[in-house]
This record gives sequence, structure tokens and C-alpha cells, in this order.
Amino acid sequence: MAALASASRMQHKHLHVGVSVPREEPGMGIPISKRSFLTTDDGVFDYDRAISLSVRTHNKHQQNLANLLANVGEDTFAMMNRVIHPKASMPASVKRNLEARQAEPLDPIDGEVAWQGNVTIGTPPQTFRIDFDTGSSDLWIPGKNCTSDDCATKAVFDPSASSSSEAQEGEFSINYADGSNVQGDIFTDIVNVGSVEVKKQYFPLLIPIMGLAFPRISKLAQDPFFVNAKSQSALSNFQFSFYLAEQGSELYLGGTNQDHYTGEVEYHEIDESSGHWEVVGASAKTLFDAVDGAYMEDEINGYYAYPCDSEPSIAFSWGGMDVNISSDNLNLGKVNESSSDCIAAISAQDLGLGDGTWLLGDAFMKNVYTVFDMDKKSVGFATLATESSQ
Repeated sequence: MAALASASRMQHKHLHVGVSVPREEPGMGIPISKRSFLTTDDGVFDYDRAISLSVRTHNKHQQNLANLLANVGEDTFAMMNRVIHPKASMPASVKRNLEARQAEPLDPIDGEVAWQGNVTIGTPPQTFRIDFDTGSSDLWIPGKNCTSDDCATKAVFDPSASSSSEAQEGEFSINYADGSNVQGDIFTDIVNVGSVEVKKQYFPLLIPIMGLAFPRISKLAQDPFFVNAKSQSALSNFQFSFYLAEQGSELYLGGTNQDHYTGEVEYHEIDESSGHWEVVGASAKTLFDAVDGAYMEDEINGYYAYPCDSEPSIAFSWGGMDVNISSDNLNLGKVNESSSDCIAAISAQDLGLGDGTWLLGDAFMKNVYTVFDMDKKSVGFATLATESSQ
């Protein structure tokens, strides 16, 4: 899950000190769970899956930037300090290794580490388990005509079985990591997440994912589900929040769940011009230069290693509360079975999003209650409740 770009303890001149805001009125909690991990059962970093994820993350943001260019035009895009890199390809050795393990390495966006929950689509409702992603904007659903191995293991949408389904003009296409291309028809229909219902939501028939970012990076050039939920008055509060944990994880639509945090939420302004939840700050290199014994283990993919028996103390701050990254959330496992060094969950992959831009996923978000506010264009953080903390 791509969350937001961040600053470390080195403050950026455009960051704003957080404003504490009272807790909001109740919304709707959606149970979610983690789909996969990057550490093997024997405590070793799963290099093949990690590289697969890196390729997918690269290609997702390459597509996001292409969407941004198409939606805002060349002149505006040129002022954003963004670079559209070529599509990444899965290394042949990684592809062979994953296929030998009977993994599914070729989905372009559907990453190995994702937080999933249920949605229903259509009349009568058809149920799907999808990835909730704050780093993209479109809703994708597998269609009944999908013949890939991935679709064989998932529920598929049958538009002919929904009285509220409407076919739309055009076709949605996406490039896979192996260089192939797939297309999907575009439909609109009723979509329900919990009790939050949106009518005439656009989606292509591809793989299951729901984007929670801004319309500027929509490949469909349509409003995302959460934007439509607000405009259709399905919600009175234009916030969604995440509590991520080994058990009881939750996406909360329309506010915050007071059971999972203490105190008040500290909000910080974001720059939504790129379509992402983004605050700009220091680089990963700056961070790891300050960690004794740390070094770049994989320069191509940006993975850092550090001595396993000397866990670094890392915290992120925007001028208010410190968000400390726990050892469990930082450590992705030993470099190899005989190594005494471990791979850090914070990496330095260049996605073309600009200097100093980080994507903070669950390695960060499992340490704090995180609130995304589209009205205020801000991201908020609160201290986890004792019973919820890792």
C-alpha cells in the first residue's frame, strides 16, 4: 500500500506544524487483512518477491505519471518535477524462481504486500475481495471473460447478471511486467464498501484493486469511489482512516475509529497536485548515512541492510509527534541464511516522483493511526491505543 511521501527528522521548509483537531463523528469500519509478506518462514528476506513488488510498484507509478500527464497537460506536468521512466521488466531469474514456487509474479499493480477487504458490486450484489491502495485512483474488478491464472483464483464480475450495470465507451489497457498487454471493458455500476454506496462508479474489468488517491492520476479520467461517495452524500465526512496490525486491521470510511487511537489527530497539509497524498522531505540515503553499519545492499532496487543485532532507532516527524518505526516493522529478514545483516523495509527506489519523495507503506503505518482528509487536503496521525499498538 502506497501511503504518502514523508519527511524524516530533517524538516523541509514547506512543511507545516501539525494542527490538532477533535475526533470526528462515526463512520463505517471495513475489516481488512494483509495478503502476503516479504520475509520467509526461516526469517530470510524474500528477494524474489521483493523484486517482483519493486517492478510492480515502479510500473504502477509510471502509469500514474502517464495518467497525470494526460489529465493536466504538458505545461502543468513540466512544472511538477516529475519524470516518466520506462516500464520496468521482471528479471528472467526472478520470474523463473517465482514460477518454480508456483507464485503469480506478473500482475502489474496487484503487489505482493496488500491490505484487502470486501466490496459488493451490482444488483443483486456480487462480492469481491480487493486491495485498498492509497497510491492509485481507479477501481478495477476481474471480469467473467478473464482467462489469466490470476482470475482463476478470484471472483469475477458478470455485468449481464446486474440490472444496474451499464457498459461504457472505450477500453482500459495495462502493461504487465513481462511486457505483455491486457485490455478490459469499462462499466459503471453500484458499488458498496460496507454500507457506503456509490452509484454509477466507473471501473474496468481487470484485477481487483480500489484506488483511494486523487482524480488527477485516474487512467479512466473519472472520480474515484471515495470522491463519488462524498458528492453523492453517501458520507458526511470526507475522511478515511487506516489501522494496520497483525490482527483486526481496518479501513474506516467517513471519519476515525476512536477505539484504535488515543489523544487528538495531528494534521499536516499535503500537496495533491501530483494526484498523490504527498509531503516532500529528506532522502533515504540521508537516513541510512546516519545508521551505524548500514549499507546499500541492492543499488538497482534501493534496498539497504544493517546489522541485525543493532536495530536502528528511526522516527518520522513533521514538527509535532514522533512516529517511531518498531524493529518488527523495519526488519524484512536476513540478507541470506548465513548473514548477520538484515534488510530494511525503507528503500530508495526512484519512481520519478521527484527528489526526496518517499512512499511510506505499512512499515510506517503500522506504528500510527493514519487519517486521510480530502476536504482539508491533509494527512493526520494519532498515537495507537495501548490495546491496538504493535
